[in-house]
This record gives sequence, C-alpha cells and structure tokens, in this order.
Amino acid sequence: RVLGEFSAVSGVIPLAVIEQAQSRSLEPRAGAEVVIGVDVARSTDKDESVIASRMDKRIRIEDVLRLRDIMPIAGRVVQIASGYRSLGHPVRVVVDTVGLGAGVADRLRELGLDVEDFNAAERAIEPDRYPNRRSEAWYTAAELLKEMDLDPDDMLAADLSAPKGSVASSGRLVVEGKDETRRRLGRSPDRADAVLMTLLPPKPKYAYAV
Repeated sequence: RVLGEFSAVSGVIPLAVIEQAQSRSLEPRAGAEVVIGVDVARSTDKDESVIASRMDKRIRIEDVLRLRDIMPIAGRVVQIASGYRSLGHPVRVVVDTVGLGAGVADRLRELGLDVEDFNAAERAIEPDRYPNRRSEAWYTAAELLKEMDLDPDDMLAADLSAPKGSVASSGRLVVEGKDETRRRLGRSPDRADAVLMTLLPPKPKYAYAV
C-alpha cells in the first residue's frame, strides 16, 4: 500500500481500526462544529505541512503543502475555515505550535479565528492516565476512530499505525517518542499528527476569582 510498510506488530492504533474507519461513510450533522488540525513542517526536506478537518465524525485531509513560508499556510487555513463558516459551521483551529507553527497560530488569531495551541510535550489534560499531550492524543484517537469516517489515504493509514505504546510503572499509557516513529516510518507522521489534533477535546478554560 504505497510502500506504507505496515508493521505486523499492533501499534497504539491497530491497523484493523484504521481500515474500518476508512471504509465508513457517515453524514455529518447539520451545523456541526468543524475542527481543523494544522501540523506545520519543521523542515523542508521530507516533512509536510498538513491541514486536516473533522466535521462531526467525518475526518478529511484538506491539504498537504511543502512551503518555506508560513504565511501561505495560514492563508490556506483561512480559506478552508471560511468555506465551512459560509455553510453555517462554527470552526475551531488547533495548531502544533512547536517550532514554525507558533507563527501560523499567531497570524490566525490576528485574523479572528478561534485557535488553540497544541504542544505534545505539555502536561496531559488527564495527567493520571497519560504523561503528556502526545500520549493523550494518540490513545484518545485509538478510541474515537472506532466510530469515525476517516479519509481513505494510504499514507495516513501508515502514519496512524506506526507508533508503539507501553504502560509505565505508574500505570499511565505512554506513546514512544516521535523520533522513534520517524526512524521506523522513514518520515514524520505529519498526516496523523494533523488528524489527531482534530480529535482532541478543547482545553478546559479556567476562571480565577480575585
């Protein structure tokens, strides 16, 4: 499957779950929120900037870009978000802000979009279950994809099936480091990263009394 070289050993997300999700066809609810995930390339070698969207339970890869300038990436996100807004869908954008993604997130905020930062190394929303946001994102996706209509993209399937997980002595679920996944896959799992961001719930907003 396009040299995906799927592992025979089950990863965090089993290949069977991915294939079943890619075989589904679900109709999104009218007016459902659209979550756009933006993974901005950290290099111009093999890495790609990927924009994915989730409308209700339907997930699609919107665009894959190889650009040195982050402003056209922000512009493409604006185009996609505007298209959904014109159809009556509220839009939330999640951007991986490690590296060049921070500039994309800042520009999208300037343009009035609802933007949330994602940093894989940050403390998990459920710290008793996961050590960081990366592990939380992967294990959350493993459960949610069982009910999703996923883009039938072979490279996406390879990306999603690549990472391995383990249980730490604390009982928390841990996903291997991205460098390990990259070595096994031969590239960064950029398509998977963009899709995972569409599946994460919004960060809780805390109110502080004075």
